[in-house]
Amino acid sequence: MTVRSLELAMLCAVAALCVVLMVEAWGIRPPSHIFPLAILGLTFLFTLFALIKPMFVPLNVRLFEPRQGRVVIITAAGFVAFVIVMQFHYLIAGASFLFLGYLFLQERRSAKSILTAVVIAAVTTGFTWLVFAIWLGVDLPK
Repeated sequence: MTVRSLELAMLCAVAALCVVLMVEAWGIRPPSHIFPLAILGLTFLFTLFALIKPMFVPLNVRLFEPRQGRVVIITAAGFVAFVIVMQFHYLIAGASFLFLGYLFLQERRSAKSILTAVVIAAVTTGFTWLVFAIWLGVDLPK
């Protein structure tokens, strides 16, 4: 399978999933359906742009570059760690997943990069908590 056919197959699957989920989201009680419809609509639009892009830009890329194996392994390990830590609390799992993701995917680590990873993880997790737990009143998983 070539990169182009794999990319097109995955993008078509994502577009189809977006359409199915948008149809399901219409059944949610208004105004709660606005958020999933907006996210799914944006995802669908970006998927369409990604489907159209190869028509104008030739794709001459190997399926896996030499450095991509590291990213795949770190991402898979991050998801496993997220599921394990999720047993404690969503905020702890989210913050640790984001921190470790930013930290391990950097080429070189320094005190500044570690501090940046801490700040990004804290701000993102705090924003999620503020939006969902405080503003929307949704109970986060525990």
